[in-house]
Amino acid sequence: MLTSARSPQRALVPCAAVIAVLLLLAAGFGPVGSVVSAQAPDVAALMERAEAAYAAKKTFADGLEVKALYEAVLEADPNHVPALIRLAELAYWLGEVVEDGPALPHLEEGLTHARRAVELDDENPNAHYWTGVLMGRIGEERGILQSLFMVDDIMKAVQRTLELDPDHGGAHLLASQVYRKAPGWPLSIGNRQKALEHALEAVRLNPDATNRMLNLAEAYIANRQRDKAIETLQKVLEMPLTPGDEVTSQMDKERAAELLAELTR
Repeated sequence: MLTSARSPQRALVPCAAVIAVLLLLAAGFGPVGSVVSAQAPDVAALMERAEAAYAAKKTFADGLEVKALYEAVLEADPNHVPALIRLAELAYWLGEVVEDGPALPHLEEGLTHARRAVELDDENPNAHYWTGVLMGRIGEERGILQSLFMVDDIMKAVQRTLELDPDHGGAHLLASQVYRKAPGWPLSIGNRQKALEHALEAVRLNPDATNRMLNLAEAYIANRQRDKAIETLQKVLEMPLTPGDEVTSQMDKERAAELLAELTR
């Protein structure tokens, strides 16, 4: 169950495969015939280009172009786990910055990729992590009742991630959000103290990420620790944008400013 801060969506490009081919041509992979010839494409080179485009994305349209590049990797190697995980992560990002339409189709497609990655590599913590994240966001999009039905599965994904990587900061962030947003017993597992404990651990593991610091502030608010919340929100505003995640990091700062204004009225 993740915080969503997003604007309206642009229409989806109707044929991602066309985009992928055009991008491959621009990248120097030769004429279309060479891409689809009997000679296998260089999967490593395709992945390298996709990773570079992922790091440079700024807009929803950029995200769709990046998506096409990772899909080209899967065309060459349908069992490429890193590409599946990146597509899951990218789907979450598209759901956050989507314009002129719903986030849900992107999130559902991302969940399909994440679950496929789990099937192929159950020992990969990020496959489980993005499965949990996307289930949470889908639950939020569908409404509170659906979110409650998904809590157990989300926490199973969290627990499996932490079994594989106890220092997975994202899993601690997700656990914190679930404990903070879910109702308490007997309806669900909501627990403000556990939310704060996981929030503190997420920040310890990645103190330079604005989303971790913002979540910590929200955990302090949930625990009625106003002074600590204000101090932490001010840190979010003073922090540089998270490298490689500047777009949603700016959204974190905007949310922090809103919360700070509410607390200091």
